[in-house]
Amino acid sequence: MKRVTILFLWAALFLPVTAQEVQFAFRLEREYSLTERADYSKRENGTYLGYVNREIRGTFRSREEKPGVFHVTGTWFRAREIRKDGMLSALPLERVEKADFTQDSLGQTRAAGDFPVLRNFPSFPAEPVGPGDRWEAPLDMVIFDPDSSLTAVLSLYCGYTYQGTDVYKDRPVHVIQAQYAVRNRGFDGNIGRIIDDVQGSHRVTLMIDRETMGPLIARDSFQETWMYRNGDRVEYKGFNLVFYKGITGMDRPALLDSLVRGYGEGAVLAKKETPGESASTGPVEGRGTEGSGAGEGQGVTGQSASGPDGGGESPTPVTARELADRDSSLFEEDVTVYEREEGIALSLNNLHFLPDQAVILNQDYPLLDKIAALLKSVPGRTLLVKGYTADIGTVESQMTLSQDRARVVVDELISRGLEGDRFVYIGLGGADPLGDNGTEEGRKLNRRVEIVVMED
Repeated sequence: MKRVTILFLWAALFLPVTAQEVQFAFRLEREYSLTERADYSKRENGTYLGYVNREIRGTFRSREEKPGVFHVTGTWFRAREIRKDGMLSALPLERVEKADFTQDSLGQTRAAGDFPVLRNFPSFPAEPVGPGDRWEAPLDMVIFDPDSSLTAVLSLYCGYTYQGTDVYKDRPVHVIQAQYAVRNRGFDGNIGRIIDDVQGSHRVTLMIDRETMGPLIARDSFQETWMYRNGDRVEYKGFNLVFYKGITGMDRPALLDSLVRGYGEGAVLAKKETPGESASTGPVEGRGTEGSGAGEGQGVTGQSASGPDGGGESPTPVTARELADRDSSLFEEDVTVYEREEGIALSLNNLHFLPDQAVILNQDYPLLDKIAALLKSVPGRTLLVKGYTADIGTVESQMTLSQDRARVVVDELISRGLEGDRFVYIGLGGADPLGDNGTEEGRKLNRRVEIVVMED
């Protein structure tokens, strides 16, 4: 069953008004990440299933459209539930989604998709508050159908209390307590297509650093009981910990260039073609003479993506399909490096598996050796591994095989010295094909593994 997660989207600047009062106002970092780690017990239809973990991560960019109103875009991904006694260092994902929403200085949220799941939380009053002051505000929670892509919105209400100051891990903090009940008030017609009823409560402690005025942590103790339309009754009890931090964006042009140069022969740098410019790739050591490129007609240059002196702007983010539609030969090399919105992608095009199995052929171990060495040169960033298959067989079999193959690649890279907790992975089956599944050449393009160095 899918439990609603990603409860918080908060980053506040607290402006002292007097020695006792504080004015709350949202000021989002230009680039930031959110991580939610949930621990909870789970019962399904009266059977205790054990204690499980789930993690949510997201990286976001914000832009102040007008005073006090921020437009936020980014990528968030949600891991599958994992039994606590079998917690894996690399996280299997069940969703990778785009985020696109606005948030104003008092916490009001307007979203185009399913993120944030909890909206208008926390909400702040327009007036300064002192210790013991209370306020209330509405909030919305997005819920998901466990058997389909249907979503709905629960309209809820939350009470807040500013408790004053305290100390958290030797750091002075502001403390806010928030409480809300989860009930079906029936305002969204789709709710009745997902659940018959829901009962639950949340008690949240928010801690904000008094010196930096930045958020440190949110701790949510909760219990929920969901009665789904499919007849399942699912109960949860536990807590969520939510961490917020500002991040420093990567130097994308330099990283693109270094990854291609670091791999050497067999790698190609692809960027989106602009008017008056040929499709271009970066230099690859060992391919022909200097300036000759990989061959005629591909527009290969002797310069890096960032220009001959390392300066210039990053290429426009582009999808693999756009690149393949323009020039499928870009995916004939061992590795295609290109820029996506969420980071820098390395498409492993010639990684070979046993037919219909998640077993890598020994002949490809040198390729994985070189990829591991490259990724070690980019420490600290999250590595998102995506598995793809040709569109052959059932959707379920494609998803399972692509997930297993992504996991095997993760295991191989971990065995070569990369930290396991840097990895998240997902199988996408036959989604986002690069070629025609009716031809062997097209199916070859579609069987691939992609590694994204995330901008977190």
